[in-house]
Amino acid sequence: ALKLIGDLRKFADKQLGLDLGNSFFSCWAEANTPWSYFLYVSEASAIKVPDRVIVADVLQCSGIERGLAPGKPYIAFGPDYSAALEAEEALVQAGYETLLYKTVGTRATYLTETLLNYSPQSIAYVVLHEAVHVHRSRRGYAIPYAMEEALGELVGLHGAVLFAEEVSAPYSASAATEHRRTMESVMRHVNDLISMSATGRRASFGWNKVCKELSARTSEGGTLIRDRFDYPITNAYLLRCSTYHEHYFALQDRLETTADDSLASFISRVFVQLDGTDLRSAVNILGSGKSNL
Repeated sequence: ALKLIGDLRKFADKQLGLDLGNSFFSCWAEANTPWSYFLYVSEASAIKVPDRVIVADVLQCSGIERGLAPGKPYIAFGPDYSAALEAEEALVQAGYETLLYKTVGTRATYLTETLLNYSPQSIAYVVLHEAVHVHRSRRGYAIPYAMEEALGELVGLHGAVLFAEEVSAPYSASAATEHRRTMESVMRHVNDLISMSATGRRASFGWNKVCKELSARTSEGGTLIRDRFDYPITNAYLLRCSTYHEHYFALQDRLETTADDSLASFISRVFVQLDGTDLRSAVNILGSGKSNL
């Protein structure tokens, strides 16, 4: 697995043109810290980031000196599970909906045994997704957070297939393609739930049907997909998913219909054209026939 990660670093650098620096997935996390924890917070009445000042005040009243990350729907706790749990309890008591999410993939890009135990195609997805974040940070691009996450998903899933096609990978392109299709199926189910929630259809038969289908696809999807999606479906869960998946398919459509089918060129154009935009403007650019994306 360590050789695979080294090969992925080279691929992201040389074939995808991503600026990763020297520490990208080259250092081990501290012992006994397999996960990083992110506490997502939503209004109880809607899929909506709550007022950041009020959230900080609620936490401060419980002796917790933390708040929502700027421009993000979460509070980052690193490996400190007990602090994340304490904050979650305070926010739930205040009437918010929460998701205490754990992950091996963060912008710190530490190696962990949990990451190395994923399937090879899952490792490729995680490494290439995080490569997008590191590149954005090192180059100083300012694109909307939801677009950055959607691009990370696109590069992680499509890049894993491309890597298997162009490099001697320990997995087949067909295995990576199947992983991508499973992830996309889960994304579509989640996007359906977000749409149904926005139109007041949570009490419908359709909502329950989609929830059951989502649960089935998550269970069948392998360890990584279960780790990402196997949580209670709350507004906070849907809020997290919306930042990753609502714009994924629009980006994918642009990638597949562009005259230049190079993933590296597409990544570069997304960063350049969306740099300095807000989310509404980015969506308009993405949907505009005048865009060169």
